[in-house]
Amino acid sequence: MDLLVDQFIELQNTKFKLDDSFYGGEKNSLGERHGFGGLSYPNGDWFVGYWKKNMKHGFGRMLTGHSLDKIQEIYTGEFKYDSQHGVGRYETQDGHEYEGEWVSDEQHGFGIYRFPDGSSYCGEWKLGKPDGIGIWENANIRHFGKWVSGKREGLAFVTSKRDNSVIFEGIYVNDKPAS
Repeated sequence: MDLLVDQFIELQNTKFKLDDSFYGGEKNSLGERHGFGGLSYPNGDWFVGYWKKNMKHGFGRMLTGHSLDKIQEIYTGEFKYDSQHGVGRYETQDGHEYEGEWVSDEQHGFGIYRFPDGSSYCGEWKLGKPDGIGIWENANIRHFGKWVSGKREGLAFVTSKRDNSVIFEGIYVNDKPAS
């Protein structure tokens, strides 16, 4: 599968039962998960990576979906005090992908989101939504502009990807071109 998961499988010989979870890895003198290790949650989710005082902290990979053969979501990146925080990559089984910055489990900072239909948004994020300057594009058009709380707002420039002709140049208000 990959190096992190392989390392966790090797650690299974040293796993410790915690409630209905299984942990294999390093612990501190208080018996807390601390250092490198992997945890299998009761619902089938897995985390493999670094821990600090029983919290995901540092680089790791979270797999959700109730078993390794039915993974629905994967986050690979930095964690801080149990939250996705720093730079990371999120992907779903149905084709959604985000690569970029995270703060407290939300896209925040600069990032690229790719949708299953092939469209994408590349730009600034705030609290899990496009917010700031960005580029949204699909197979036919490229939209340069500003977003506020996930909606297009302000000056925008839309071009055709086929011939780079200008389709729209103007102002968006509440996600719609102003008349």
